[in-house]
Amino acid sequence: MFNKLLGYFKYRKTIEENLNVLQTRYKLKYDRIYGRLYTVLNIPINQQDVLKTYGNEYLDNEVKKYISSIESYFYSINLFEMIAVSKIDRLDEVNVLIVLKYRFTEYQKLLYSIGIVGSISIVGGILALLINFVL
Repeated sequence: MFNKLLGYFKYRKTIEENLNVLQTRYKLKYDRIYGRLYTVLNIPINQQDVLKTYGNEYLDNEVKKYISSIESYFYSINLFEMIAVSKIDRLDEVNVLIVLKYRFTEYQKLLYSIGIVGSISIVGGILALLINFVL
């Protein structure tokens, strides 16, 4: 469990260090609050005739190729085992939303809970000191 908690911090640090490559090469955006990476994969206008001819199979193959190239990059920066595809959602005929996240989200939620409880404790302690100081 402790390794997965520390893994989340390694995940975030590695994403931050490689953010320029992820943004330029793979057009991924980073949601710092939830630690997610996301993008909208769209089929260019010159390939939309192929999409009309082959339909969903063509779009599925494009998504698979894109995810495969991202996974090979994540493997090269030692994130392959920490990241998972969270969502693949077809927005319309030519656009697909792809969301990636930390694989062990239950530990991520535990960290948020610990952070909230810790923050409340610190604020409560400061308020108690202020009240004692004023009285």
